Amino acid sequence: MNHINNSSSLPQNIEPTLKDPQLRIDNLLAQMWSALGLNGHPGRAAMTKRSGLSARETVFLLLMWRWLRGSLIAMFCRDSMQQFFQARKDAVYEFFKREDLNWRSLNCRVARVLYQRCGFQRLSLRAFVIDDTIKIRRSKKMEGVSAHYDHSLGKTVIGQQAVTLGLAADDGFVPLDSELFISSKSMQGLNHEHRDGRSVVARRYRCARHKSKPQMVVSMLKKALRMGFEASNLVADSWYGTKCIINAALELELTAVLRMIRGNLKYRVR
Repeated sequence: MNHINNSSSLPQNIEPTLKDPQLRIDNLLAQMWSALGLNGHPGRAAMTKRSGLSARETVFLLLMWRWLRGSLIAMFCRDSMQQFFQARKDAVYEFFKREDLNWRSLNCRVARVLYQRCGFQRLSLRAFVIDDTIKIRRSKKMEGVSAHYDHSLGKTVIGQQAVTLGLAADDGFVPLDSELFISSKSMQGLNHEHRDGRSVVARRYRCARHKSKPQMVVSMLKKALRMGFEASNLVADSWYGTKCIINAALELELTAVLRMIRGNLKYRVR
């Protein structure tokens, strides 16, 4: 087992557990957290807590949950979280319920650290990649779900669709940004209104409801370029082979490599 020696590079209450020789736990996540200097990023993304578990400790636990491929957060809190803290699942659930936490900002900050420290900017071949994925949700009380056509299943399903922008290069792939897309078909709205219409969650929900997927992609591309990510190509499947995306690629000086929809349709961009 590889142990982390720098005591300031990990959340304070988690470090003794990870150094415990009697506990058989993979320290790859701890090494990644330390190497990328992620201890300070939750605070820089304005993710704070007034009491109980700190924001960095809660984020670390959530990453551990995904790292261990836990199916339900409640089971992870019951079976695994007690090894790190004497806290209950409510500490994590309350963190999820907060509308002021900017998870998108945290994702972009971590992506920028990966981009810089792994030397992506020095690679000659880099491309922005657009794709979307559907998470099927079957609960009748699930908020923010709608009907989407799943090409892999060949049928329409109810769930949530995430549009993702990533950066692909010779040596790896970095997810840069993502947005949820809610269509107007069979849409299930919110059970309760947002407590603050100006909050991060409220703004993102309005974007998910009222923006089209091409509009989301254009917005994410412009944001990625403002943050210093660079690429020469834009790659996407046939769903994104639209005039909006092609125009955006030309405007941003990207070479669009798109799979076009089959048929006799002819495109005139300008």
